Amino acid sequence: METAIISACAVIAAALVAAVVAWRGHTNSHATAFIASLVARVDQLEARVGELAELVRQRDQHNRCLSDHIDKLEAHIWAGKPPPPPDRPNGVY
Repeated sequence: METAIISACAVIAAALVAAVVAWRGHTNSHATAFIASLVARVDQLEARVGELAELVRQRDQHNRCLSDHIDKLEAHIWAGKPPPPPDRPNGVY
């Protein structure tokens, strides 16, 4: 009788261990999938930040060209030169 109880307890313990291992494996696969999705999202965001940084760089370059042209116009006016004003640089609108 005691052998049967010990055997039953051993079977129950083995079943519990198997259930815990299966549950942890299931949880780990969800965690791994979640981490993979986060890594993919970070990659997308890094690419977008790179695109936006390039747009900012282009806009800064354009603004510098505009500022330089304004400086030339002001110098033209302060020098008392008559029209026409200096030509606008290419690509500056």
